[in-house]
Amino acid sequence: MIELAFIFLGEHGAAAGGHGETHALLDPHSWGLVFWSAITFGIVLTVLKKTAWGPILEQLDARAKTIEDALHEAERARAEAKKLADDNQKQVDKAKVEAQKILDEASRDAKRIVEEAHAKAGADAEATKLRALRDIDMAKAKAVDEIRQTSVELGLAIAEKVLVSEVDRPKQRRLVEDFAKSYGKN
Repeated sequence: MIELAFIFLGEHGAAAGGHGETHALLDPHSWGLVFWSAITFGIVLTVLKKTAWGPILEQLDARAKTIEDALHEAERARAEAKKLADDNQKQVDKAKVEAQKILDEASRDAKRIVEEAHAKAGADAEATKLRALRDIDMAKAKAVDEIRQTSVELGLAIAEKVLVSEVDRPKQRRLVEDFAKSYGKN
């Protein structure tokens, strides 16, 4: 556009005299050149503002907003990640406490089971001992009874041989048994 103005002014100046004369509008010492330069600058500025600067500024503002939103989102994500990390740490700590409780309970159960096993083994051993003592006492009583019976039989046999005469056998047996019982009590 500026070039058109210069071409137009150049042709106009050539038509006016054309022999090296300069027109008053293009004279560097006149205000006409400044005026047309200012108008041309204003037109170019207006056209650039509408066609270039507006969209560029809009793009810059959109980019700044996008960056600002991304920063806010990143900050929110960082805060959320920190919260999740804290929650995870709390859960890990809680799991450690629970695991320790389980281990402590298992240890107590193991001790209790060992104590119960010892107590049961002791009770079983005592019961076995008492059974054995009863069996021994019964065997001893049976052996003593058998010895008495054998002693009575031997005593009768001896008495029978000593006394060849006729003696009442049931009466002798009763006498020997009474003697063996009185002997067994001593």
